[in-house]
Amino acid sequence: NVFFQQVDYSKLLEKLKGTSYTAIDATSGRSDAGLMTFAGKRFKTSTVSLGADLRTGSTKGADVYRTSTDVVTNAGTLSQFSAHVQAGSHFFDRRLELAGALYYSVVSLKNASFLIENPTGETSYMNAFAGPLSDTVWSALSPSLSLVYRPSGETSIKLIYSRGFRTP
Repeated sequence: NVFFQQVDYSKLLEKLKGTSYTAIDATSGRSDAGLMTFAGKRFKTSTVSLGADLRTGSTKGADVYRTSTDVVTNAGTLSQFSAHVQAGSHFFDRRLELAGALYYSVVSLKNASFLIENPTGETSYMNAFAGPLSDTVWSALSPSLSLVYRPSGETSIKLIYSRGFRTP
């Protein structure tokens, strides 16, 4: 599977709080692209599968305040690669199944920033978060193991261990 998406977003945000009126032109351009692949093989009592996922996306947006001098911008590129291998077997007429998997993920953030130009009281509370962000790479190896016992056709007892990865 291959995908590409381009989104250009524009919206006027208006807020009235008491007698205070705020108007913001919010714009954002975002592109996402990726490739996913998967292959598997069934044997008499077991299965093996492999898969990979490659994605990249970038954004560049701005909130331009019409009712003050504030301009808030954000930009960056996030890229991700992940791969997995999974194997499973069943025993005793499929009453017992054992499966294990290993996932590896790498995520990188590049050229990212959150900037505030000409801050007033509308945006000054965000100053602590403003500035360019360091290029960063995260990676993880995530295992998974499952055991399923079916004492009858309508009952399953599952024991599952897994460790996940989510970009901070």
